[in-house]
Amino acid sequence: MPPAEIVTGTLAELEDALADAIVRARKADPLAPVTAMVGHVLLKRYLPRMLAARGIAHLNVRFMRPNELAEELSPDADAERARLSPAAERLLVREVAASASGYFAKIAHGDGFGDALRNLFRELEMGGLDSPPALDRALRDADPDGNHEKFGELAKLYGRYRQRREIARLVGPAERYAAADIARFEGPLFVYGLWAPSELQSRLIERIAAERPVSVFFARSGLDADEAHAALRERLIASGATERAIDGNTTGPAPIDRVAGALFRDTADC
Repeated sequence: MPPAEIVTGTLAELEDALADAIVRARKADPLAPVTAMVGHVLLKRYLPRMLAARGIAHLNVRFMRPNELAEELSPDADAERARLSPAAERLLVREVAASASGYFAKIAHGDGFGDALRNLFRELEMGGLDSPPALDRALRDADPDGNHEKFGELAKLYGRYRQRREIARLVGPAERYAAADIARFEGPLFVYGLWAPSELQSRLIERIAAERPVSVFFARSGLDADEAHAALRERLIASGATERAIDGNTTGPAPIDRVAGALFRDTADC
């Protein structure tokens, strides 16, 4: 299996590169399966239109968010367990939030606290922190001089949430990533528009790259935002991935890149 390929360029250059890669992948078979893992739901609508505008057939080209791909590759994950619905998740988190004591006692019953915990728990799961001890270590490592009472209470609340999830036998996105069967995946994978992927998303890409051709497209804008995908880029290179920077013939940045540069430039430079 050839190593994964990392392609960097401006947004306009990456769009051309993605279209060309899809054409090459289906040169021998115009109906060969191709999967593009995209970072935003709007890309699922835009990219098929982009291909159609170029006269490129996109039948059997699938554009999927990472969670959707993980779910497709783990069809048996909820065979004996129920799916974690948004309503069930909200109920469990609010129950856990109401049990908060110590540092969070005064805000335990506030709706805002429950919403904040739900978002935090989601990020922790997707970050691969599936146990309270792992969370506690990560918090202390990130801020060794921080508020240990706060960190300890967060770890306890997360532990209660995970315990209630297990008792109720509910399957969420994290379990689907763990159960993803790469043998079910067909064709090449193109990763496009995925900024700062979570730990579980990065692991899924790495697992697929070990079995199937994978190309990852990273935007190069010259802004600090480029560092958002630095972690995954370094991981892939460490595992043997090759890197190709598109050297376009344009005399300046594409219009969208000029706009981005103007939006995020410090006011002192204007």
